[in-house]
Amino acid sequence: MILSESQIEYIAANLKHYGVREEELREDLLDHICTHIEEGKDTDFEEAYRNALQKFGGQYGIFALQQHTFYIVSLQRSQLRRKIIYTSGFIATFLISSGSMFKFMHWPLASILLLLGFLVLNFVFLPVFFYNRYKSENHTYSSIS
Repeated sequence: MILSESQIEYIAANLKHYGVREEELREDLLDHICTHIEEGKDTDFEEAYRNALQKFGGQYGIFALQQHTFYIVSLQRSQLRRKIIYTSGFIATFLISSGSMFKFMHWPLASILLLLGFLVLNFVFLPVFFYNRYKSENHTYSSIS
């Protein structure tokens, strides 16, 4: 069965109606549903569309897929923030402690190491740290209500 433009638009509108907000996910689902309908043996569009939706678990399955995708994307962003926090924290600590040691020993480059350490601390570590705390608290409050 070959789908017309109006049928494809109908499927896309239904996906939006089912609550699929992510554009990329909606396009992927539209592509999979259209492929399932075109490769199926049904000749009636409505029947083929219902069968394709049932393959994805119906309206609830599509909503659950949207939620699952959202949590995975959120988790990946959270893990990236944690990596930035740990890495920048280590670099800032290393630069500040090395700069302090260089300063005590009166070695050259002490001021540069201290300056770089405090720059990393103030412009990378602290903003990402507090942003991550804000996002964590915001997520906690939104999951409670």
